[in-house]
Amino acid sequence: MAVENASKFEKLLREDEALQAKMEAAVKAYGGDKGNEKGVFDAVIVRMGPE
Repeated sequence: MAVENASKFEKLLREDEALQAKMEAAVKAYGGDKGNEKGVFDAVIVRMGPE
């Protein structure tokens, strides 16, 4: 299920320019170590999930 959800999200991100812009802005606003993939995921992507 998690792999399917990740694939759906990746597809949506590739197709939706507004989502791409929102993701880029959220990553730029993230104040932590951008090399910490889990930190970025937890702080940015997980919070976007309900939207």
